[in-house]
Amino acid sequence: RPAAPARPSGGLTGAVAATAPSGVDVPADIRQVLDIDAEKTGVTLAPALESNSLDLLRLMSRDSMALSFSLAINLRPDLESERLAAVPLDTSETAAGVLVAGYLRGRVLPVAAARFLELVNKELSMQFS
Repeated sequence: RPAAPARPSGGLTGAVAATAPSGVDVPADIRQVLDIDAEKTGVTLAPALESNSLDLLRLMSRDSMALSFSLAINLRPDLESERLAAVPLDTSETAAGVLVAGYLRGRVLPVAAARFLELVNKELSMQFS
């Protein structure tokens, strides 16, 4: 088994990301942002695998030494023990956006969805306030 990958300093650029096999687990709108940023640098992202399964992408990244794109909030704290490393993308060229979360009036969110929304709000508030 190979050792855990070295973590580069700074952010990972689209050009570097495009040189490795990759998997993608991001909502369509975030995938669109990745594609727009890659296009600005003249890179085409061609994922070997697209999946909604975090576990599948984690296994693929660990066992084949491929890159996997995922939201930071979806990362487990024990990446090193799984022989994985998280490297943020360089977003200096990415346009800022607005996150709007909503649900139907009078409708109660399922507990898991409500907790996730609360966690996202808390994380974003801590990072950007």
